[in-house]
Amino acid sequence: MEAISGGEPLKMRPRRWHSLTPLIEKLEFTNGVMVEVGSYTGESTVMFAQCGKFKEIHAIDPWSNEHRALDLAACDMKIVEKHFDKRVAPYSMIIKHKTTSRAASNKFHEVCLDLVYIDAIHTYEELKADIFYWLSKIKKGGYIAGHDYNSRSYPGVVQVVKESFQEGKIYPGSVYVFKDTSWLVRL
Repeated sequence: MEAISGGEPLKMRPRRWHSLTPLIEKLEFTNGVMVEVGSYTGESTVMFAQCGKFKEIHAIDPWSNEHRALDLAACDMKIVEKHFDKRVAPYSMIIKHKTTSRAASNKFHEVCLDLVYIDAIHTYEELKADIFYWLSKIKKGGYIAGHDYNSRSYPGVVQVVKESFQEGKIYPGSVYVFKDTSWLVRL
């Protein structure tokens, strides 16, 4: 297996506190349809696929170094995409969309998704835009979630989530934050 940026080969994180298990356990549906914005190597994509709650998982990522300019992931995105393709190959419910979040959101109908999980560019502006693009696509009682709710590493993520949900500017809901730094809001 190739290393992404000259380091160790890609491996999934086995520890529960680094996994999406606690977030997935909070989801109250089966046979769902979800979008993952920012699929990278597919680690979380596979966790969602293995949980048995989804009939469709739409993995959205441009896998382009051009679109990673603001992110900390300074890796060769061609290699990252190869890892994604290999990792998700066994799961027929995963549908790959090699495009941007905005372009992908235009292809989905209003109120058609059970979950949107955002783990793309971790700046205030980009997360705010992603929430805007996807919020209307989520069914009533569905969920919006994301990763990297960490004030030290990603203060913009924390700020947008607080403004959007805890302070009720977009949708007043309870924000659950998990040990893996994922966050979740039920709409």
